[in-house]
Amino acid sequence: MRVFNLYWKIFRSYLGVIFVYVGIFLLIGIAVTSSNSSVQDSFDETKIKISLNNLDEGSTLSTGLLCYLENYSEIVELDDEDIKDALYFRRIQVIITIPENFEEEFLAGKSNLIMQEKIESTMTTVALDQAINKYLNYVRVYINQTNYSLDEVLPLVKNVLENEAEAQTTSELSDLLDFSGFYYKTLSYVIISVILTVVGLITISFRKLEVRRRLFTSPYPQRKINLEMILGNFIFTVFLVILLCAVSLVLYKEALLNLNGILLVINTLIFAIAALSMAYFFSLLISREQVLSGFNNVFSLGTSFITGAFVPQALLGSGMLTLAHIFPNYYFVYNVDLITSSTNLSNVILNKVYLYYGIQLLFAGVFIIASILVSKKQTKSEK
Repeated sequence: MRVFNLYWKIFRSYLGVIFVYVGIFLLIGIAVTSSNSSVQDSFDETKIKISLNNLDEGSTLSTGLLCYLENYSEIVELDDEDIKDALYFRRIQVIITIPENFEEEFLAGKSNLIMQEKIESTMTTVALDQAINKYLNYVRVYINQTNYSLDEVLPLVKNVLENEAEAQTTSELSDLLDFSGFYYKTLSYVIISVILTVVGLITISFRKLEVRRRLFTSPYPQRKINLEMILGNFIFTVFLVILLCAVSLVLYKEALLNLNGILLVINTLIFAIAALSMAYFFSLLISREQVLSGFNNVFSLGTSFITGAFVPQALLGSGMLTLAHIFPNYYFVYNVDLITSSTNLSNVILNKVYLYYGIQLLFAGVFIIASILVSKKQTKSEK
């Protein structure tokens, strides 16, 4: 195991570089976690501020609807001339107008009677829309399917809505999953940077002419040299993945001690193998440490930006995302988003995760084959 021992001897000389990369990354991860440590552990319902113009005041239906909407909205009393300004300056978020003869026209089968004016759609305005539609749909179903009068239907609708499933407190776990997603997406930069640096520097050291000549003249077979190099690289890569994933379990223990955590660890290991194969291929083409350093900075940062490690993929342009598909980082980051999207992963999501596992392994296979071809060509030329 002479080459294997030499590998670790060279590896120890680059421990400082590894500690710098990993240390800075871990400080960022801890800082993010600490800044968000006061995660809300209870469900607080947010009410939307609205201006109401009820032109069918006194009708049974409009009164029942407004009573229900009190769970979702807060009515702000404004003078007519101030309503538009209040909407523009976000003092209110929606202007709701209930038209004249609202109840009569609703019972006649007309729909989309309530008018809303808003500057933009947000989660709260969408929730208000859903609440209005839900209430009126229930009323319409009871009216159409029974012989009850409107006065009899409204208490039944109110009872149904009050007995719907209550919201469960999942914000804390969801937030931790989001933070772990940020952590793992940034891992793509750290993994590529560290592996490309270490594997590249060690490979360049082995490819120095005096070292190569000594290896060629020794009775040590070339196949054994390659196997011990591969073993050293693989052990280093697995150790790096274990270290980084272990830190994530410390920071986000509650969110990752489940299927989500297992899938993230597998995703990281597969991506690290793809990064290792890329790093070895590039190191065969680069002969100087200075060139390797410059290439590492450009490649690791560039691919991290265009594949969504630092900026969410949803915010990237279509052209940039098309380019990102040629790097395994894209599939790694996409998988992280899928895995951290929910605590209850559906079969559709899981199948896509497994597919992207396979694509990352395909990248690894392509670079391994390319490395073998380049290595054979270089060996023939040196001999």
